[in-house]
Amino acid sequence: MTISSIKHKTLLILCGFTTGLSVIYFALVIFISYAVEDEIIERLLRIETTRIQEQYRITHQLVVPQADYINLYEDFDALPEVIQAELRQSPQTEEVFTPTQDHYHLVTIKLYDQKSVFLVAEVSPLLVVTYLSSRVLLLFSIAFFATLLLGVWIGYKLSLITATPIVELAESVKKQLAQKNELSLKAYPYEIGYLSQTLEHSINQLQHALTREQNFTRDVSHELRTPLTIIKNTLILSDSRELTNKDTQDLKSACEQIEVTLNALLSLARAESLTKSDIALNELIEETIIECSDELIAGSFEVDIDIPSNIQVTANRHLLKLVITNIINNAINHASSPSLKIRYQDKQLAFHNTIENIEHQDITQAGVKNKKSKGMGQGLFLVSRMVESMSWTFNITQTKKEFTLTLNLADKKATSYE
Repeated sequence: MTISSIKHKTLLILCGFTTGLSVIYFALVIFISYAVEDEIIERLLRIETTRIQEQYRITHQLVVPQADYINLYEDFDALPEVIQAELRQSPQTEEVFTPTQDHYHLVTIKLYDQKSVFLVAEVSPLLVVTYLSSRVLLLFSIAFFATLLLGVWIGYKLSLITATPIVELAESVKKQLAQKNELSLKAYPYEIGYLSQTLEHSINQLQHALTREQNFTRDVSHELRTPLTIIKNTLILSDSRELTNKDTQDLKSACEQIEVTLNALLSLARAESLTKSDIALNELIEETIIECSDELIAGSFEVDIDIPSNIQVTANRHLLKLVITNIINNAINHASSPSLKIRYQDKQLAFHNTIENIEHQDITQAGVKNKKSKGMGQGLFLVSRMVESMSWTFNITQTKKEFTLTLNLADKKATSYE
């Protein structure tokens, strides 16, 4: 029989233990009962032997045993034939069993004058254990089944405490892995609870790492195709003619886009991107603007910040900095006038810049861009991926003169890009 469950195995072990222990104790009880019975008979015979020896030493006469089941024989030939036959085969025999259910105990008495006599006791009336064997067997059977039932009950209760949580944990892991969901295991007490938490954390970490690897591989092959194609085609054209200013600008733009894309995708692929901390929002935006100062100065671009100095957000610092950098660069490249307003209110961070025309396409998708854009159409797409990875949302509103991108900095319950 194959045992497929630790719960069943626990029950089987406890039932086997209970059965074995019951049999051992029954055998021990029977052995002790017979040993006590024999010891009582031996003591009675020793007392009678001592009395006969003492009386013979005093009176030189053999006395009659006090018990009617004990007989004294002065020579070997006077013994019952069944005892004589047993002694001829085994002279040291002290017990003789007969086909008629008689049971003899034999003691050879050495008197002080070196004479030997035989004290024989027919003890079958004293064999309590033998005559009570059927009752003892019945009692044992009752006790055995009662103990077995108790063992099964204890085993069942024990399996509920120990085996059942393990079985539930294994089934839960198997079911959730089959559904390809993030593990969310039940909290158990004691060591099994620590095992459950560790297992949940470890498997989720592995799943997140695999997801990040798959997404990175997919995104790299997809997002870098356009800039690499531009670089390749431009270099092919350079074999037949000199590079024009437009060609140089295209190469520069493609290289910059590759750098931006790789920075964003590598940040999303790292496990460190899951680490969050409290960040002073005003300080981070000012730091990002300083790093973009060359582009801002070159375009005579002004940034107006209206954020209280005490505002803090919980996010991954590197990802949030990349998001703000991409939004600022997007404004530098597409705003109709060189200005950007950054406002914070009610856990929403809004970026406002002017535009000439409303863009009706979904510009958060890869490759979608304004007709006048010189880029690859990936800026806001990367922003959307990074914002989603931080469990935030964002929305875009456009009027005839203004483009507004608003980050909702409150966590949402959604599957993050990791």
